[in-house]
Amino acid sequence: MIEQQPIKDFLDSLASDSPTPGGGTAAALSAAMSCSLMAMALRVSQKKVQDPTMQEAAAKLDQIRSELLNLADKDAEAFEAYMSARRLPKDTESQKQERKQAMTKALIQATQVPLNTMKAIEQAVKAVAGKTAENVLPSVASDLYSGIKLAQAAMQCAFANVKINSTKEETQPLYEEAVDLLNNFEEIVTELEQTAKSLLGM
Repeated sequence: MIEQQPIKDFLDSLASDSPTPGGGTAAALSAAMSCSLMAMALRVSQKKVQDPTMQEAAAKLDQIRSELLNLADKDAEAFEAYMSARRLPKDTESQKQERKQAMTKALIQATQVPLNTMKAIEQAVKAVAGKTAENVLPSVASDLYSGIKLAQAAMQCAFANVKINSTKEETQPLYEEAVDLLNNFEEIVTELEQTAKSLLGM
């Protein structure tokens, strides 16, 4: 599991000539770091502000972070399953059909995983948005802002992984869902970013 690897080992794997781990895994891990930063900003602030919604939001972010770590592993697994399907024999018509079905199934999964990452990121940002973010202390506003910007980057990266896998008719509905999700996310995160900037005096 990726979460049990030393950071250096993971980064070495990411930089290697192996196709996994790749961008989808990196997106999920970046989003997990985003959750951690935002949760920290809420917990530090809650000590002084005494806003119970902060504690609830931080717990929600912990839950989403765990989900994202799982998705980081699943992204690599999905791509490896697709490559395994591609290596299946195709000498007979029956083998060709089995290979095609296996590839389609794996491609759908490889598209669904980054889409699920996008959904998790949206939920993380929603957990912080509104009054909860407005009550963050200025002393940890930079952590909140960093978490928001990481979430934005992770969302774009996850979307790119949905896009690159949306090459078949079977995956087109997943791509269309991702486009809608990205558009909705931009509205939410823009408002949240403005809150963080205001706290920072930017």
